[in-house]
Amino acid sequence: DLTWQPLRGPTGAVTEVLVCAVDVTVHVQAQQRREAARAEAEASQRLTAAVTANTTLGLVMMDASQHCTFMNPAAERIVGSTFAEIAALDRPLHDIIHHRRPDGSHYPMAECPIDRALPARLQEYGEDVFVRRDGTFYPVSFTASPILDRGVAIGTIIELADITERRQAEHLARVTEQKFTTIFERAPFPICLVAAASTRIVDVNPAWVELIGYAKHEAVGRTSVELGMSRDHEAREQIRGELQRTGSSRGSEVRATTRAGRTLGLLTNIETIEVDGEPHWLVTSQDTTEQRHAEDALRASERQFRELVNNLPELAWSARADGHIDFYSRRWYEYTGTTPAEMEGWGWKRVHDPAMLERVIEKWTHSLESGQPFEMEFPLRAADGSFRWFLTRVRPLRDAAGAVVRWFGINTDVTELRQAEQRALDAVAAAQAAVRMRDEFLSIASHELRTPLTPLQLQLQGIGRLLAMRVPDVAEKLAGKLVIATRQTERLTRLIDGLLDVARITEGKIDLDREHVDLAGVATEVAERHQAQALAAGCRITVHAEQRAAGTWDRLRIDQILTNLVTNAIKYGAGKPIDIGIKRVDGFAHVVVRDHGIGIAEHDRQRIFERFERAVSSTNYGGLGLGLYIARQLAEAHHGKITVESAPGDGVVFTLTLPADQERVS
Repeated sequence: DLTWQPLRGPTGAVTEVLVCAVDVTVHVQAQQRREAARAEAEASQRLTAAVTANTTLGLVMMDASQHCTFMNPAAERIVGSTFAEIAALDRPLHDIIHHRRPDGSHYPMAECPIDRALPARLQEYGEDVFVRRDGTFYPVSFTASPILDRGVAIGTIIELADITERRQAEHLARVTEQKFTTIFERAPFPICLVAAASTRIVDVNPAWVELIGYAKHEAVGRTSVELGMSRDHEAREQIRGELQRTGSSRGSEVRATTRAGRTLGLLTNIETIEVDGEPHWLVTSQDTTEQRHAEDALRASERQFRELVNNLPELAWSARADGHIDFYSRRWYEYTGTTPAEMEGWGWKRVHDPAMLERVIEKWTHSLESGQPFEMEFPLRAADGSFRWFLTRVRPLRDAAGAVVRWFGINTDVTELRQAEQRALDAVAAAQAAVRMRDEFLSIASHELRTPLTPLQLQLQGIGRLLAMRVPDVAEKLAGKLVIATRQTERLTRLIDGLLDVARITEGKIDLDREHVDLAGVATEVAERHQAQALAAGCRITVHAEQRAAGTWDRLRIDQILTNLVTNAIKYGAGKPIDIGIKRVDGFAHVVVRDHGIGIAEHDRQRIFERFERAVSSTNYGGLGLGLYIARQLAEAHHGKITVESAPGDGVVFTLTLPADQERVS
């Protein structure tokens, strides 16, 4: 520390300077230390203020008279009043926030552990309940420490923490634990708590005890292996690996042996939980033994059912409630030649007749919507592409509420039945037609037979009268009558022969006496024999033999065929010429009989070859309707045929075709 002092002379002028130097090092160092201490104290105060202002722990200071001298913001939030509000009351802090118990009784200061810390000069800590200005109580934890100055107690510092949330959490934990305990003890299914580290059983519920057979004290502290419950090492390791990876194991099926030695099937779920800070496995199980037995029985029943269905001759199937078919019998696939993938759902439509498919779908949809049984006949396509008729019946399976849960269908092949029914209907129709034909035949036959009999009877009566009268020239008169009688007798014979031929044909007893026959010669004989009859009807028969046509036939039967064709032409020829032509083509002999009469309608051309059939009314034209029938049958007996060509009003052409030069056949 330097000081400069000027020295002056008599005149006042500075003549010298006096310099004084004093060592102040110690003083400066002391001052620096004081300043540093002050700065440190200020920083400490700022830090203390910052800590006390920002800490979540409430800090409260009281003087020796228990009045509040400091309160940080956290304490103000906990207490529910500011420091200024507390200080303004000028009362011991106990009387403000701690004077009453939750039951409403007075809380003396002498009993308060916070206020006891100062006079006892001991740190007090614990939990208590404070009261707010609005009268509500709140739990706190506290630590009360005395403040000593040179051994003299001058106040108390209190650390406070609001433990409302902790108390709520603890309460919730207790409630949850109580609920868990209740569920654990009363659960109808087995529950086992296992320490994850040691795999030893920590607790079991009554349902576990009842199922497994071990008492709780026998099971706790032991592993399932030690109890002999679990013998499947591979399954245990698999579940343990799953627990280590994911913390849980769901839906594991395990086998467990009871104390009595019975093996159970258990469906097990395991969750990892924390108990007292340690991982544990909460194991819940469901006894599936009876269910498994029931499932096994159901599967066996299903196998038997499927085996039964697969061996049915009918086609069988089942569908869901919405009509989606999910099962077909083996016979279905064998018949249709399809695969399960092709038939899944509504794939069955591909084997139905397109002409009926729309009606089938419409009726099936109606059954699905109404729940009514389905029954219908329709054709199904077989593997070879052919169709057969099936009677399909579908019945619904309902649950207890009456709702449809499945449909069961059977397709029964009724093709033969339908054919038999059709044959029966055809037989009935044929029988009815035969009855009508018989009645018509009897009417015609009685007329045709009566026609020659009546003149024959008259002629015979006339002969009798002539003989009785003994008239002259009786022989000449008898001769004429005998000619007429003979003609009628021959007609009657032809009628009877025709009926006999029909009987022989029906019984398949036509005998052919084959010989070498010239067809032109037989045709000429037939024409000559009927020329007079034809002329009487206004017709003329002409025979044209273009080529020689011969073969091995029954001469009399060929004559009979041509006779029937010629007499038919005379009858219906309308008085016009009749032409008979003979020719041979490609090893076949042909006789063509052509008339120019009324002709035959197209729809009658095949009918006229049937028994007792005719193309015109029997009222206008006589005959039994057997001639053409017999002619065709005799032609076919010779391995030949008769065809007809005609149009109404344009005459008829009958063609007899026979194999020429045919060997003799008995």
